[in-house]
Amino acid sequence: MLPFYAPMCCFLADFPEISSYFPLDFIPLDSNKTFSQWNEVFADVTIASAILDRVLHHCTVINIKGESYRLKERKEFMRQKQQIVNTLFEQGST
Repeated sequence: MLPFYAPMCCFLADFPEISSYFPLDFIPLDSNKTFSQWNEVFADVTIASAILDRVLHHCTVINIKGESYRLKERKEFMRQKQQIVNTLFEQGST
């Protein structure tokens, strides 16, 4: 997996290595950003467009919509934590 949170220079430095795999291997790429938000990651629309052009050439995009498991688990954890705090306050006030 390529770390899309890494600085742009790290990604671009590894880009020739990625092109050496093409079309021989499967390279999974994961991002929590939509394609239209990639200019926020790379801070330049031209660079983001060039990277997307190269990455999306001959690829299969699988778009998974919905809440992530991490987010679901975090919300459940916070809900349980709030219930515990509410219970403690109710017991302390009686």
